[in-house]
Amino acid sequence: MYKIKLLTETKSDLNIITDFIYSYTFSSEIVDNIYKDIVSWIYSLQIFPHRFKEYKNNIRVIIIRWKYKVFYWVNEESKTVTVYRIFSSLQNYENII
Repeated sequence: MYKIKLLTETKSDLNIITDFIYSYTFSSEIVDNIYKDIVSWIYSLQIFPHRFKEYKNNIRVIIIRWKYKVFYWVNEESKTVTVYRIFSSLQNYENII
């Protein structure tokens, strides 16, 4: 089983996404469901982290419901999955990655 490591940027990205959703929906329930969905996908990487395709330079990407992209890399030596960034699919992430 792999360990999951979230970077500070990852946590910030998740906060930005949930704050944005709340500002449009004013629904804690919707925000909670989206948060749980994203986190669930991230922690599913503990079992089989290589199941998603490589994006570039050993960085892999999970596409969640065509709305969010989670970028991560796998360190086989330490059995660690480091989640690099989370973006809305509407964001221009190409220049950031």
